[in-house]
Amino acid sequence: MAAASAALAGGDRGDRRGDRGDLGANNHSSPSSSSSSSSSSTSSSCWFVLFLVQTAALVWKNVLMATRNWRATATQLAAPLLFVLVIFVVDVGVRASRARQPAFLDVRRSTPEAIRHIPDCEKDAFVMRNAEQCLDFAYAPAGNVHADALAANIAANNQPPIPQRRYRGFPDEASIDAYLLNHPNEVLGAVIFHFDDDDNNNSNNNLRINSSSSSEVEVVPVAIDYTLQTNSSVKFWRGEFRDPNTFAQLPLQVATEREIVRYLGNQARRSLGAVEDDQLDLTWNIALRTFPHPAAVAPSIVGGIAPGFLFAATMFSFVLVASNVVHERELQLRQGMESMGMLLSSYWTSWILWEGLMNVVSSGIITATGYLLGFSLFVKNSQALLFVVFFTFQNAMLAFALLISVFTKTSQGATSLSFGIFIIGWIFQSTVLFGFPYQPQYKSDVLRVIFNLLPWNPFTKAITDLGAATMTLPSDGDGFGITWRRRFAYCVPPSSSGIDTLPQSSSSHSMLVDSPTNANVGTGASAGHYTVGGCYLSVGDAIVWMSVMFFVFAFLAAYLDQIIPNSYGTRRPFYYFLMPNYWCARRSRVCQTSSSCCGGGGGGGEEEGGGKDGEPTAAEAAGRNNNNDKMMSNRTKAALRASLATPPLAQRVSSHNVDEDVEAEEQRARLHARILLAKAGERDGGGDGGDDSARADGSSLLEENVPQSSALPPSRFATIEEGEEELEQQQQQQQQRAAIELFGLGKTYTLPPSSASGPQDPIEEEESAASTRNRLRRPTAMSRICGCLSRWFPLCASLRRKPKIKVAVGGTWLQLETGKVFALLGPNGAGKTTTIHMLTGLVVPTNGDANILGNSLVGAGGVDRVRQISGVCPQFDILWNQLTGIEHMRLFYALKGLWAQNLDHEHSSRALLERVKLDKVASRRTETYSGGMRRRLSVAIAMLGNPPVVYLDEPTTGMDP
Repeated sequence: MAAASAALAGGDRGDRRGDRGDLGANNHSSPSSSSSSSSSSTSSSCWFVLFLVQTAALVWKNVLMATRNWRATATQLAAPLLFVLVIFVVDVGVRASRARQPAFLDVRRSTPEAIRHIPDCEKDAFVMRNAEQCLDFAYAPAGNVHADALAANIAANNQPPIPQRRYRGFPDEASIDAYLLNHPNEVLGAVIFHFDDDDNNNSNNNLRINSSSSSEVEVVPVAIDYTLQTNSSVKFWRGEFRDPNTFAQLPLQVATEREIVRYLGNQARRSLGAVEDDQLDLTWNIALRTFPHPAAVAPSIVGGIAPGFLFAATMFSFVLVASNVVHERELQLRQGMESMGMLLSSYWTSWILWEGLMNVVSSGIITATGYLLGFSLFVKNSQALLFVVFFTFQNAMLAFALLISVFTKTSQGATSLSFGIFIIGWIFQSTVLFGFPYQPQYKSDVLRVIFNLLPWNPFTKAITDLGAATMTLPSDGDGFGITWRRRFAYCVPPSSSGIDTLPQSSSSHSMLVDSPTNANVGTGASAGHYTVGGCYLSVGDAIVWMSVMFFVFAFLAAYLDQIIPNSYGTRRPFYYFLMPNYWCARRSRVCQTSSSCCGGGGGGGEEEGGGKDGEPTAAEAAGRNNNNDKMMSNRTKAALRASLATPPLAQRVSSHNVDEDVEAEEQRARLHARILLAKAGERDGGGDGGDDSARADGSSLLEENVPQSSALPPSRFATIEEGEEELEQQQQQQQQRAAIELFGLGKTYTLPPSSASGPQDPIEEEESAASTRNRLRRPTAMSRICGCLSRWFPLCASLRRKPKIKVAVGGTWLQLETGKVFALLGPNGAGKTTTIHMLTGLVVPTNGDANILGNSLVGAGGVDRVRQISGVCPQFDILWNQLTGIEHMRLFYALKGLWAQNLDHEHSSRALLERVKLDKVASRRTETYSGGMRRRLSVAIAMLGNPPVVYLDEPTTGMDP
């Protein structure tokens, strides 16, 4: 199998003030001196200074990324402008439509409008089936001499005349109804005539005429009744609503009445002896005149559609923020910055500050554009109030985007989830526009609170109120708007306004205008102010809710990011912020102060430096090599005891399969672990928590025979001093002291039962069995329940199966000397990268501990302190394609806290780039770099500040020989 390699370099930090950026330079000073120098220099800067420096660097990084991705930034800023212009176009169209509708006009003296003739059915756009078969009108009863004559006269006297194929007679009214049902939208109207020709019973209603051509007597009715049938649906046609009364009903009615009068008049003249061909010359002009009326109160079209359009505009920023944050985590850029010492608080704050600045610009664009376009919503209301509404809403959505980024693993998933949230928000907005649940008839305060927790609901309510305040009023012809000072006062609750319930309405407002004609309505409002009675959630309340949601969502994003496992399975307990060691670790992270409340090995020690220029004396240097000797946390002691409890490697596998130097190295590391535990027990007064395994004399910890080897001679130690003396002698022989110590450091992963694959080696099988026994020793409640139901439910049987344990690192015992380069070789999957991830804090060890320059990895604040003194070149480059090489160096210089060292960071960064032969391309973007150039840049970043410990994970991948 081809072997891969990972390298760990343990070296001195050296004098930072004289750092020239020499790659691989070592000064051979003691590790204790290096640690003390690091402690004294780092203590000059506090956590707040590092927070500000890192935040500024990360904001600067976001600014560069935004300017280099100028198309996405321009789209983010242009989206609000585009949607405001769309609102403007819609508003112009609606205003033009309303200008042609009498209801929205202030009619003082109306103009008569003549009733038109019966229209041609072919010109009706709503004739759906076949325009050739449509009818201008139908009539009944067909076959009646009077009805046939009237229908023929209606068609002949129309302008233009109606051809015979365009009207049709039916026997009765039922026949017409049946035809209309079977031929929808094919008949404009129908007229049913009612005659009474009974000579005996209704002789007074008939007129008898002697025919001149025959001896027969013609009976003509004196009065004719009729019924009209027309479609009463209002239809929108060519930009305006077509009134069915004036389109079809009134023309048919006028034509029918005209021809009835003409027909009866001619019959009357004939009864008086007139000639049959002498027809009555009749002029029949009917006009329609609208009754004078004021303009109807026009609902604010901008207030109605603006929430949806502006919400869509905000979703551009929402999607970009969520996808960018997830993209950095997906490419392990954020994990790389964390391994370099980045504060998570600086990371979240940088995103909030940069996107908050973008929100300021976006809100200003929306407000200014709406004002310049003359929208009543922007002109009549306070512009400051509108700006704050937009700004707080966009900030709330920004924090919400950070929150959903915690739950998604890929940028594509974040984008899909963002669009799903847009659909949900649009549905909620539609319900709020109809008044739910902010009208008084909805009594549930709990439901209103739930709606207020979603930022788009208060935003929609606020914009709707602002739009309603600008509606045209019948009293004075203009809306008042809402000022900044009345953002709360205009909204009068039902208990104050005397309104308990309102009738169901499609509007969400019961508008009460405090004007001279209605001076008693409202509470505490002067004349000329807009007031709403029976109101819940004013504009001011909406601003407060959206501001609260910003802080709540931002806090939840930072909190859940800590307790939800990341891609490496690392997470904190949900109560981590209640643990004293969390806050003490944060305090000691930068200032390197040891605190008794943490019980963790700080970087400082208990003694003050007494050497020249703050340098530690020889005695201090000798005493500070192992800070955990002075102060060891309970977590560290528990990890060491658990590691010592595991059998040595020689007992887990065949002794002939273990090299002598490997066995000797493990025994030496175990010996040092026992000495550390014994010293901790001696300092604590003979044990920890009643554990007699760490007595004051340490005999129970040192009772083990050490096997003979070339590196560690056989001996038995009765006391701590003897064991420590033997260890000191061996270290002195090597003229170095251990910089990195691994005490049974291991990592196992729990896999589903169905994911087992292939046989394991003997070490993995033993570790898997031990881990399984320890994890499944006590049955859970779910396992007990499933035990009873497994015979009936196969799913429960699968839940009872023991999970498979995958051993990534089986427990490493190792000591690395200062000033040495240690190469860790092995095939793919051997655990090299996992070991580096554990040493840099990206992966939490399952068992064991590591001591890096006296800092316990599992102790309180250990990971934070280790990151401050380490440099990391990960397996995959943590580079942004849009940034240049020198910009990467500046960014990581700030993240590693090197600004506090008063170093010439520009000179040091360029010197490192020159060492890796990137000085000529330092100002080029890394997207133009080859694979080897990117690896060299990653190595240079790891060497920033000449850290005492450097981890290089496959650093030569892609490099030229």
